[in-house]
Amino acid sequence: MIERLPEPFQGRLGRLAAAVVVGRRATAIEQAIELACDLISYGLAPQTVVDVAALSPNETWREAGPIVLTMIETLGIHVPDPTDNAAEWELLLRAFGFWDLPVADFYGPFLHQLPAWDKQSAMERSITRLLDELDRETTPAGKAAVVERIRATVRGALE
Repeated sequence: MIERLPEPFQGRLGRLAAAVVVGRRATAIEQAIELACDLISYGLAPQTVVDVAALSPNETWREAGPIVLTMIETLGIHVPDPTDNAAEWELLLRAFGFWDLPVADFYGPFLHQLPAWDKQSAMERSITRLLDELDRETTPAGKAAVVERIRATVRGALE
């Protein structure tokens, strides 16, 4: 197992793992193949990476999924079992805060797991307020600034 990938590979690997968790498996195959090819070009070519690079983008998740998941695990990120909601949420938080997971892939799962207001953590309340602010923001620069504040909130809670 590789201890830690160089940036930006670590971020791409994290976003790939998050794509699997949120069910974007068709695009995950394409992302995995592209990442594997880039890792090989960089000089990181364990067999699991080579196996993914050899996949066709037309493979189904049933065919390619186990190969992609093995590569992700070998490169240092555990993709939780779909029945482990807490572990999936932890991965999505990490991917959003540290690896630039798009807000669109974070927003739905966040709302799905969000407890009632009186049971929310300080992080969850802060994110809820910031997402409300994001919804009211009208400029692209303003939206980007709010998203960065949400990411900083997540990072602060996870560090």
